[in-house]
This record gives sequence, C-alpha cells and structure tokens, in this order.
Amino acid sequence: MRARFYLRAAAHYGVNDLDHRANWLSEPHVDEAIFNAMLREASVTVVLHHRIRDTGGVTVEKRHVVELITEDGESWRAKVFADCSYEGDLMAQAGVHYTWGARSGQEYGESLAGVREHTPAHQFNVAALGIRPATCSLPGDRPRDRLRRRLRRQKSAGLQLSVVLTNDPANRIPFPRPEGYDRCALRSARAPILPISAAPWTRAASEGLLQPGPNSEPQG
Repeated sequence: MRARFYLRAAAHYGVNDLDHRANWLSEPHVDEAIFNAMLREASVTVVLHHRIRDTGGVTVEKRHVVELITEDGESWRAKVFADCSYEGDLMAQAGVHYTWGARSGQEYGESLAGVREHTPAHQFNVAALGIRPATCSLPGDRPRDRLRRRLRRQKSAGLQLSVVLTNDPANRIPFPRPEGYDRCALRSARAPILPISAAPWTRAASEGLLQPGPNSEPQG
C-alpha cells in the first residue's frame, strides 16, 4: 500500500520508479489528492469536521464501544470502532487503560527505549555559532535535562512535523507568529534554515536536513 501511494505520487511528476530518494518526495496538495482518490476507489465515505464530544461522546455496552456522539449531537453506531485520532480521544472516553511518555530502557530491558543521547540517524551537527545569544539556554542543554536522559519521562511526547518550504515567491504563504512564541527556545533552529535564503537549500540538503523536492520546495 505504501509503495503504491509513493508510485502514484512519483507518477504525478512524470517519474515511474522509486530508485532515487528525490522520487519519494511530493507536495502536500498532491498527497491529499492521491489519498482522496484511493479512498474513493475503496468506496470509503469520509465525513469531515465531526469531532467527538469532549465528555459523554462514547457509549460502551458489555465492554464494547457501540456508539460515539459528535459535537453536533449526531450519533454514530457501528460494530467496530478504530480510534485513529492523534490523541486517542475515543479510547480515553471508552476507559481503555493507557500510559504516556518515554519509558526507561530498564523497564523492559530495551536498549533503544528512554531518552537517548546519541541517535545518529536522527541527529545532525549544525554549526550555530553566532546565532544563539548568551541569554538563551537551548532545550535539552541544561544540567537537569542531561540528568534525565535514558530515564522515563511522564510527559506527553514531542511533536515532530515535516516542513515543506519554497524559494519560489509566487508559491509562498506567511508564517503567522504563534501565541507564546519564545525566540530563545527556537533560535538554534534558524541555523539550518538561514543558508536557504542565500543559496536555496544547498547546505541544509548536504547535511540531510532538507531534501530538494519538486517545484522548488525543499522538504525535511
């Protein structure tokens, strides 16, 4: 299924194989169109903008979910419910036991569990000298943070987003300033992005941070 999706995305740009890394990249609107087409082909009905109620949104009978109720008061009954929400809203209201955070490596003897200091496939060395002011302390760079490595963290997991940028002025939209924006906390992230304005994505791509994508859109 995954290969079929990526092959269809590549075909949109006139490519018929996945032999090169760049062939796996596509634009978000292309991805959305392919997903919608695949759903139609499978006769799947998609209902948008129907969020489950914050409370009283799930009916459980004999340990089985039989109904969910959305914010508009509409009832949805089925034999099987799959919670595909990002935060597990349906499972939480159904009373399913759960945990969160990063468990320690010692809990089940897992060498890759916990907060790990060295993950070569997901860490990149970027020179950030002259970018971080002395008054800024980078997240994870404080002594208390270093002590917590490889320990269980009873906190919500960090959110990782894929970034699609462009050096085509006609294809840009503004980045709104988020509420509670902390310039210090995000200052180091400017290091791999700064070179893009001067020489598209040359340096960032060479360090594995951004990959040249279609239509002047590097992705990372």
